[in-house]
This record gives sequence, structure tokens and C-alpha cells, in this order.
Amino acid sequence: MEIDVVGKRLDVVMLIDCKHWKRMSYSNLKIIVDKQIKRAKQYIQNKRNLIAVPIIVTLYKEETSFINGTPIVPIFQFSSFIDEFYGNLEYMNTIEK
Repeated sequence: MEIDVVGKRLDVVMLIDCKHWKRMSYSNLKIIVDKQIKRAKQYIQNKRNLIAVPIIVTLYKEETSFINGTPIVPIFQFSSFIDEFYGNLEYMNTIEK
């Protein structure tokens, strides 16, 4: 299991997969998201009282912002994404144990 960045505050854990490839098709992004969701489920499996949020960070702006509730965030928007994270948490795919 490989997760590029883990960020934790209180009971919420951001599990970030960083992609530096050029633009990706929707089907490729969906595969990446599905794998990140699987990694998030594995990560939280032995944890208690945590909420895991799988996130994909890309070098480029993709045509879609969410796949299955998982945010696709271009690196140049990452700072504002973090600033607004807790306000938008209800719209994101969260995995709880």
C-alpha cells in the first residue's frame, strides 16, 4: 500500500495520491480513484474513530473535479482546497471506522 501524503487533524485523515502525469482520461482517473479508495479503506482498517478522505492531487487541471465523491485537485488550487476542506467535507467520499 502506497499513500503519498497523509495529513491528520483531529479525527480526519487526508490520504493523498499525487499524480504528475500529463492530462488523464476519465477512465484512467476513475481507476486511480478506485485504487485510492481501496488504500484508504486499508489504512483505516485498524484505526478507531477516524474519518479517511481519499484525495488525488494532479499537476494539471482535469476536466472533472470529483469521481465517486473523491476530489481531483490541481496542485495550483491545493491551498484553497485545504482552506475550504472542512466546509466541503460533507460533499466528499469519507470512509469511517
